[in-house]
Amino acid sequence: MRPPARRRTLRIALIVAAWAAIVLVGSVAGGVATRRLGETLTPEAVAMMRSLVLVGLLAYVVLTAIPFVPGVEIGLVLLVALGAPIAPVVYLATVLSLTLAFAAGRLVPERRLAAAFGWLGIEPARRLIEALSPMTPDARVAHLIGNAPRRWAPFLLRWRLVGVALAINLPGSALFGGGGGVSLAAGMSRLVSFPKFLLTVCVAVAPVPLAIWLVDAVATRGGG
Repeated sequence: MRPPARRRTLRIALIVAAWAAIVLVGSVAGGVATRRLGETLTPEAVAMMRSLVLVGLLAYVVLTAIPFVPGVEIGLVLLVALGAPIAPVVYLATVLSLTLAFAAGRLVPERRLAAAFGWLGIEPARRLIEALSPMTPDARVAHLIGNAPRRWAPFLLRWRLVGVALAINLPGSALFGGGGGVSLAAGMSRLVSFPKFLLTVCVAVAPVPLAIWLVDAVATRGGG
């Protein structure tokens, strides 16, 4: 049964308030972790405490995979403090983190998603999830394109992998959960296969570590 409009509005307001609280807490937690790591992770300290680097990388993988927690800053601190030698490791850690978030999204039962939208009173979304549930990813995309209510929707669906890559990298993505939130949503949608998502992430997160590595290689060759 569809809940009354007032109750449905209250539920949505509570969800928005909880979302805002999560964004705030995640930002504060990520900022504190990044600041502490930046204060501690100096070249001199790294020379004496290699385990600190492992702790930083582990924190980076875990925090980046959690939606609304800006763990990417930890990766930037590692890159700035340790330079090009750590760039490939940070790159692989980023790919691992976002892949874990995608896998977690895949594990969310679709019936739970449908029930959540039903609880919020968003019946079209509930019915859509229930209709798409037995379909393969390609069949889902074809169904959505054929029933898209907006002209731009088919374009976004056909280029969804590009959209995922852009969403991970664009400024302001923290409002949508950051890389972890985008990857989680991609997994929950079942519109992207695991191999295609992995390939997309491998390309999407490469520019910064690759740039740092190339700059160091050019500087080293020029200095030599």
